[in-house]
Amino acid sequence: MRRVAAHEVIDGDKVLRQAVVEIQGDQVKKCYEFSGELARTEWLGGTITVEFGKAYHKGKLLAE
Repeated sequence: MRRVAAHEVIDGDKVLRQAVVEIQGDQVKKCYEFSGELARTEWLGGTITVEFGKAYHKGKLLAE
């Protein structure tokens, strides 16, 4: 599993601020907001967009 974080995560009509996306393979398993540092989390910054169960950052597909 890969855990990435960004200032903003857009998932359909939901916008999460300071949020984490958990990815297995190339599929999003979970998205949630956080308030403190999380172990083994990669900070990407900016915006992550979730479309059809896949996550993208700056147009690039995120995967494990």
